Amino acid sequence: MQYLVNALVAGLSYVLVGIGLGLVLRVCGFLHMAHGILYTVGAYAAYVGVRFAGLSGVGSVILAVAATGLLGIVLQRFVYQGLQRVRGSGLGLLLVSLAVYVVCQNLLSLFFGDETKIVDMEDSIRVRTIVGARITTLQLGALSVTCVLCAGWLILLTYSALGRQIRAVASDRELAGICGVPAERIALCSAGLAAMLAGAGGCFVALDTGLSPTMGMRVMMMGLVALVVGGVDGWAGVMVGAIALALGQQGASVLLGSQWQDAFAFVLLLVCLLVRPQGVFGRSVRKVTV
Repeated sequence: MQYLVNALVAGLSYVLVGIGLGLVLRVCGFLHMAHGILYTVGAYAAYVGVRFAGLSGVGSVILAVAATGLLGIVLQRFVYQGLQRVRGSGLGLLLVSLAVYVVCQNLLSLFFGDETKIVDMEDSIRVRTIVGARITTLQLGALSVTCVLCAGWLILLTYSALGRQIRAVASDRELAGICGVPAERIALCSAGLAAMLAGAGGCFVALDTGLSPTMGMRVMMMGLVALVVGGVDGWAGVMVGAIALALGQQGASVLLGSQWQDAFAFVLLLVCLLVRPQGVFGRSVRKVTV
């Protein structure tokens, strides 16, 4: 049971970041390499909220989500949409997003320093025992909030007008525009929602274990692995892929050592690309030969 709890806690950030990556990829049409910096900004927003503004854990989560959501919208509106209007390619947008990541990471290092910072929270050390597994109050709260966010996201996507428009743009942007769906506005909303999910994940990790300017790249890569393994086409598949990845990493850590966790992730990615490139829950595309 402790093994399962550790995997669930480790997979929190993978789930939230993976959903956001998939959302930007399907709606905005490019792989957002700067998604990792939104995760990091969420962590630093929580740090500022607790350290300098005296906010509680809940208040710091709200601050982190709001700050990263605003940053995601600003980047989409003033950086990426301008490039898309001049027919910027997906590769060009990917490179620009990587440049955004580097610039923002260096700005965080300039203002906060490169050292790892710890957020002093009582709930981060208060341990509870549930079905024989040990978990802190903060980790239990983060698990609960993540489940609520994932359920809320699926409900929004399935039953709301905004969700139907997001699915329409993700399916066919040009056809959605012809049918009257404001594609650019939906892209802005999607970028904001994806950033908010990433910010929440960064906030949880910052309050639990600490933060540094470089923390976002690894989690972004793990979220990308979860996205590929689960399948880009399905949102629920990303969640399952993230938890499967976290379970496998915990198993590799127990059997081989913690230094093999990332190696396992990329071996899993390679196997998935070779055996089922559309992902476990992705739809197969049948090739038509003439």
